[in-house]
Formats: sequence, C-alpha cells, structure tokens
Amino acid sequence: MPASLRDWLAAMLADGSGFCDGVFLAQAHRAAAADDDAALRDVAELAAAFVPSRERQLETSAQGRAFIEIARAAWSCDGLDRTIAPCEGPIVYPVAVGLVSAAHDIPLAPTLHGYLHALAATGSQPLAGSFRSAN
Repeated sequence: MPASLRDWLAAMLADGSGFCDGVFLAQAHRAAAADDDAALRDVAELAAAFVPSRERQLETSAQGRAFIEIARAAWSCDGLDRTIAPCEGPIVYPVAVGLVSAAHDIPLAPTLHGYLHALAATGSQPLAGSFRSAN
C-alpha cells in the first residue's frame, strides 16, 4: 500500500524534522523564559549541530536571522536583544522562534502549535507539487 500525504506528514511531525524542530523550539523557549543563559546557549549550539547538511545549515540559519531581524523591526520588545545575547553562534529557525516568542511572553503551547502547523503546511507543498506535475 503506498504511503499517503497524511502518513508522510505524521512521520515528519512525530519522528522526523518536525519533532526535532519542536523539541529545540520548546527548549529554547523554556530556557529564554527562565533567563537560563547557559541552557539557552547549549540549546542553540545543539540545534545548530543537529542540522544534517551544510545547505540546510545555511538555510535554517538565514531563516533564523531573518526572523529575528523582522521581529526587531516590526515587533520589538525590551527583552528581545537580551534574550538573544547568550547565543554566540548561528541561531537556527526553530530556536529563533522560541527566543522571540519567549521574549514577547507568548506561551509555549500556541507558539509550538503555530510553528508545527506552518511546518506541515509548507512541508507538504513540494510533495503536492510533484503530484500535480505527474498528472
């Protein structure tokens, strides 16, 4: 029986990149909310180390940097720069989302829900596109 889009999305969110992104987002959010600079630095470093390829590292780091810059420009808050400061290297996208949401006092549950919803929506586009072109 061929795998369905639903199966693929479920695997991505439960066992794949969605799961890892969710863990790193949650741990970054928790560390930032607790003002635990050491934990935040560790999470940011580990999340960057988990990226499986150089190309993906460039992509997720650029997305993280862009997300932080957009938040600064459009939706800044007093704690944002202080929250980001402990991260010494590149900040990957899920960590950036966790940091920005914690700095804005957005609870973890809706942050994680929104992130994973967006990941599932955008993660399905290339697959759906290949189905359309095959017809």
